Amino acid sequence: WRGPMVLLGHSKGGNLAVYAAMNAPEPVQRRVTAVYSLDGPGFPSQIVGSDPYRSVMPLIVKIVPDSSIVGMILETPEPMRVVRSDQKGVMQHLTFSWQVSGNDFEYLPQVSPSSQLFNRLLNGWLESLSTRSSACSVLVRSVVLMSVLLLQPESVPRFLPQMPPAFLLPEI
Repeated sequence: WRGPMVLLGHSKGGNLAVYAAMNAPEPVQRRVTAVYSLDGPGFPSQIVGSDPYRSVMPLIVKIVPDSSIVGMILETPEPMRVVRSDQKGVMQHLTFSWQVSGNDFEYLPQVSPSSQLFNRLLNGWLESLSTRSSACSVLVRSVVLMSVLLLQPESVPRFLPQMPPAFLLPEI
């Protein structure tokens, strides 16, 4: 196929679509007209600051649900289009929960405050870590904490004091 290409992926596939656009040979890159990342995680800050990322950033269309968790992981400097979901918490990651009106999604002006908080906290954590294993550990802990925040916000004051010190967030 020698014509124009649109790259699209959901979750890690969205991340891989962006990665493919960044790393494709120049003749292939010129054929890419858009890159859709559906609730895909971003990239570390050193990647989003790179020339290859900046060169494809105008092509990226990032679509996330209103309480996105996965799509808020790592850095995502491109604008996000936020869609309404009929699910709560991590279940919003399922694209079948994204609401449609006519022939397009139902869009919202921004992600929820809990999603914004998750983004700030997790990315602050990840920036402070030096190893991949630490990042994986933090990621697991953050998903547990975010689940508590989203599903039972009234229990957070009781939940946090019971967490071991290594589980808690550093000051950001």
